[in-house]
Amino acid sequence: MDITSNSLNKVAVPSDLGFPPGKFLCFRKGQLETAEQVVASSKPLCLLEAPTGIGKSLVALTAHKLMNSPRTVYLVSTKQLQDQIEQDFHIPVLKGRNNYPCLKFEKLFPEVTSEICREYLGDGQCEFERDCPYLRQKREALSAPICVLNYPLFFTEANYVGGFSNLTYLVADEVDKAEDYLMSFIEVPITPYLMRRLSIGPPRCKTKLESWVEWVGDLKTRSQQEIKKMGLAEELSPVKLKDLIRLKKINHRLGFLAANLDDSWVMEQEGDKALGPIVFKPVRIGDFGPDNLWKHTQRSLGMSATIIGPQAMAMELGLRSWDVASIHLPSPFPIEDRRVEYVPVANVTHKTKEQAYPKLVRATEEILKKYPKEKVLVHTVSYDLRNYFIRHLTPTYHGIMTHETADRAIVLEKFKSYDRPVVLISPSMERGVDLPGDLCRVIVIAKLPYPNLASPQVNKRLHGFSDGNLWYARRTARSLVQMSGRATRYLGDWSISFILDEQFGHLVSRSGNLFPSWYKEAVRSGSL
Repeated sequence: MDITSNSLNKVAVPSDLGFPPGKFLCFRKGQLETAEQVVASSKPLCLLEAPTGIGKSLVALTAHKLMNSPRTVYLVSTKQLQDQIEQDFHIPVLKGRNNYPCLKFEKLFPEVTSEICREYLGDGQCEFERDCPYLRQKREALSAPICVLNYPLFFTEANYVGGFSNLTYLVADEVDKAEDYLMSFIEVPITPYLMRRLSIGPPRCKTKLESWVEWVGDLKTRSQQEIKKMGLAEELSPVKLKDLIRLKKINHRLGFLAANLDDSWVMEQEGDKALGPIVFKPVRIGDFGPDNLWKHTQRSLGMSATIIGPQAMAMELGLRSWDVASIHLPSPFPIEDRRVEYVPVANVTHKTKEQAYPKLVRATEEILKKYPKEKVLVHTVSYDLRNYFIRHLTPTYHGIMTHETADRAIVLEKFKSYDRPVVLISPSMERGVDLPGDLCRVIVIAKLPYPNLASPQVNKRLHGFSDGNLWYARRTARSLVQMSGRATRYLGDWSISFILDEQFGHLVSRSGNLFPSWYKEAVRSGSL
C-alpha cells in the first residue's frame, strides 16, 4: 500500500495524481510532504493538526492517491462540506435517506422521502429499487475508490448496514468533534412524543439505575406491541410509515440500551424540563470507539486545527496512546493578519452575569466604533447571553442579526450577502463557518466556551475521573481556537479577534500548554 520512491518522483503538481487541473494548479508549501508523512506512518491513526490555509483536504486526498487505496471514505461534519468536496474534487457523495425522494410518493418530496422505504423497514423488496435515487447514489458511492459521507450517516451505515465497512483508509475531517458524533450515535433519546404515544411517564426514580432498567424494559415491550399492531395494516400512508420507522428505530436502540445500561451511564433531560427529551448516555465514549469506529478501517487520518493532545484524543476515542502518530503544522498566515487580543473586561460566570453582561455589551460597542465599516461576528456561547446582547446592544453604524437553531444556515447566508456593516450575534457559529475577506473582519468572543456543567454527563466526566480537569480544559481550548478561526482564510486576508472574558486568563495560567503554538504566538494583551 505504501508509495514507492520512483512513483513519488513523478508527482510534481496535483494533476499528476488526477486532481482537476483548473482547480489545483500546484501544491501549497508542505502539502505534498505532509501527505508523504501520512503515507509513511505505520500507526493505525495519524492526527494532523493544521490551521486554516494549509489545505487539509488536498493533503488527505493526496495521501489517498499515493496509497493507491482501493476503498476510502472521507468523513465531514455537514452536508454543505460534502457538497464542497464533491465540487472541488469530483468525488461521489452520499447523504442520508431524507435527502432523496421516494419514487412511490415522488410528488410529496421533500415532506416524504426515501426514509419511508418498505425495504428499509425490512418488509420486503421495494418495487422501485432499480431507479431509487438514494440506492443509485449509494451504488455509485460504494463502487468508487473514494466517497464522501457525513459522520451520522457513516456510523449508521457502517454499523447497521455494513456497506461502508472494510475500508483501507478513513479520513476524519474535524476529528476533534468525532467524540461528540460518536456520543450522538451511542446515546439514546426518549422524546415526550414517544412517551405520550406509548402512554408511559418518566422513570419512577430519576437517580437510580434499577428504575432506569425497569423503565427501558417497559418502553421496549410497549414499542414492540405497537410495531406489531401497525404491521397488521395492509397499506400505510406516508405519515404512518414514517411513524413506524421511528418506532422500529427506537425499539432497536432500546434493545442496545438495555444490553449496555449500567452505572457508567447517566440520564439527563435536555432543553426545557417539561418538553425536552430524556437522554441516556455513557459518561465516557471511548469504550464504544473500537467496535463502532475503528474496526471499520485499516488506517485513519484525523484532521483539525485543534487536535490539542493527540494521545489524549486517541484514548477518548478508544485507541491506545501508542496507536497514534501526530503531525503539527504552523500557520501559513502572518501574525498581524490573524491577531487575537485579550481584553479582560468581565469575569463571566453564572454567578457574576448580572455585573458581567453589561460590561461585555459596552466593550463590544467600543469595538464596533473602532471598526465602523466592517462586518462583525459576536460569539456569545449561550442563548441567555445572546438574548441580553439583542436587548441591550446599540451599535452606531452596524445593523444587528441573530438566528435560532432552525434558521442558522439561512441567517449566515444573509450575513454573507450584505455589503454594509452588520454584526451577527450567535451562540453557535464556532464551526462550519467560512468568512473570508470582507465577509468578516472582526470576531468578538464574549464568553469562554466552557462545556455546560448543567449536563450530568459533563459534570460526571469532569469530577468523576482523574483526567477530568484536563479533558474539560482541552474541550474549551478547542472551541476557543475554532471561534477565532472563522475569518482569516487565505494569504492576504486579515481579521482580528477580541476575547473579553477574564476566564481566558485563568485558562491560560492553568492549561496554556494546550494551545497550539501558532495560536499562542498571535495572542497579545490589548485595550479598548
